[in-house]
Amino acid sequence: MNQDQIRDLLKFLLAKEGYESLSKRLGMSRQHIWNVVAGKYNAGGKMLEALGLQERTVIVRVPKSTSIRSNPRLKAVDREVYRRKAWWAQQKTNRAVKAGRLPNLKDHWVKCADCSNRATTYDHRDYSKPLDVSAVCSGCNLRRGPAVVGSDIQPRVEQRNGQAS
Repeated sequence: MNQDQIRDLLKFLLAKEGYESLSKRLGMSRQHIWNVVAGKYNAGGKMLEALGLQERTVIVRVPKSTSIRSNPRLKAVDREVYRRKAWWAQQKTNRAVKAGRLPNLKDHWVKCADCSNRATTYDHRDYSKPLDVSAVCSGCNLRRGPAVVGSDIQPRVEQRNGQAS
């Protein structure tokens, strides 16, 4: 509703109820209602909410202890495997760019695979396939999230003094 329609609604309600009962029902002063009807003030969120024209927006704070991660945290050993595989895949991609098998995104204008912006990086969906990459912009790369480590990668077993623990 625009402000003119709200003024007309208030005029109708005033004719039906009067200033006193309408001000009590809306929780506002008669002067404020009169200023809105006269056009001096615009109807604010509190008035719109009291008239039932707008729902109240409540901002809820998420406690810090609540985890909103889609994937559980990796253990230290698995993080190391993930980091090494990511590095290995990135090195393979960099070597392919230097060899000319993939276009250099700094020198050539390449369209992002998800949107029409300029691609700035190569995105791996699976680190076990290092040359299966998509050229994406930085925003789309963040939206895609982290890559997965292929099923052929097994977490290493820590060894102490030549024995597996």
